[in-house]
Amino acid sequence: MTNPGDLLLVVDDDESIGRTLSRILTNAGYQCSWVATGRAAIEYAGGLQGQDKRLNAAMIDIRLPDINGLEVLRGIKKMYPDAGAVMMTGFVDTETAISALNEGAFAYVQKPYNIDEVKVILARIMERQKLLAENRELLRKLLEVNASLEDKVTQRTQELQHTNRRLQENARQLS
Repeated sequence: MTNPGDLLLVVDDDESIGRTLSRILTNAGYQCSWVATGRAAIEYAGGLQGQDKRLNAAMIDIRLPDINGLEVLRGIKKMYPDAGAVMMTGFVDTETAISALNEGAFAYVQKPYNIDEVKVILARIMERQKLLAENRELLRKLLEVNASLEDKVTQRTQELQHTNRRLQENARQLS
């Protein structure tokens, strides 16, 4: 399930793949953009921060003409730690796949990819982000309630200490 604000970036130097994947994902309900180089991807992601937007996910080709897809992954993760990344490659390379997953990629798909599989992966990324956001909100509320309770306990403790002092004074006066 997509939300109108779910923003995806496709990073692939093959224009036909990039544009086709972007169009398919746009038709699936995502706001999708395509760039052909790693540096353009990092620049695009950085530009979103200035617009107060956030990148939800990126589909990144491992082999790009300017910088390695893993470098793009690192750059995007630095700006958007919760962003899901799907690494794409036309070459079987177990070592690179493991490196990508260790660096925070959510998934690794081989070209030609199954578009239904890609949609399922993206749906899982969006669900994970939704759960992370809910967890952050619940934690914020919990901390807020905890701080309020601590203030009330402190206030009530002070009131009880004051009452105790008055009772001790009254007891001394009666004896």
